[in-house]
Amino acid sequence: MSIPPVGVLQGRLTASNGRGIQFFPFEDWEKEFAEASKIGFSAIELLVKSDSYKENPLWTDAGVDRINELKAENNIKTPSVHGFYSKDESYPGVISKLIVNGGRVGAGTVLISFFKENILHDEGDKEFARKQLMGPLRVAAERGIVLGVEAEVVAEELGEFLDSFGSENIKSYYDIGNMVSMGVDVVEEVKFFGKRICGTHVKDRKLHGESVPIGEGDTDFSAVFTALKEVGYGGAFIMQGARSEAIDDIELNRRYFEYVRELLKKTYL
Repeated sequence: MSIPPVGVLQGRLTASNGRGIQFFPFEDWEKEFAEASKIGFSAIELLVKSDSYKENPLWTDAGVDRINELKAENNIKTPSVHGFYSKDESYPGVISKLIVNGGRVGAGTVLISFFKENILHDEGDKEFARKQLMGPLRVAAERGIVLGVEAEVVAEELGEFLDSFGSENIKSYYDIGNMVSMGVDVVEEVKFFGKRICGTHVKDRKLHGESVPIGEGDTDFSAVFTALKEVGYGGAFIMQGARSEAIDDIELNRRYFEYVRELLKKTYL
């Protein structure tokens, strides 16, 4: 098996300047393609935020064309779109359009994240989410695109939620660090999901703690990567590492890239 693609989440190569850890880099989004390529990344996961999706380049025909130009110029793929979930009545139409445009830039996965006010607390939350996602899921299935669900929910519970859709086009988008922080056995969860893992975020966290620089938390990356190889995962490993006030974001992600790339070489080759 060859080494899987190593990518970075859009926005991580741009200074935060007080905007927090995750934001769309409106001023530098085009430059990030060249910066990612220089580091060695072969992929960028496109980020769409719920509060600015209409301003996101993925929303417009011109933006889609520009993304494709930048991909070709820098030899970068965009295998996934980091989307969002909303309980707003307009959401199914919004995410459906992002699924369609994601497909136009080569994204085979659109991530749906359930965090903060959208956590899947109970069956009522899950039932409402199913209603919101059934239409978009049909749109995705028609185009051979997978909806990747990211949620801080233990594997068995999330597996039941995924099964309830009755579709092969909705799977688990696994965030390694988030699940480590919950105290679950990540290796066993990877084995549980197996082929139902459609994407991975490479993040490090302390047990019941916040994100820390990759390699400084409680994640046994070697064991997790080995488990991913054993279940046949060959998709992209997307960096979503912690930021640092002491290190430039580009240099920090270069270190992350080198750390993960070396581990993948040892694991996959």
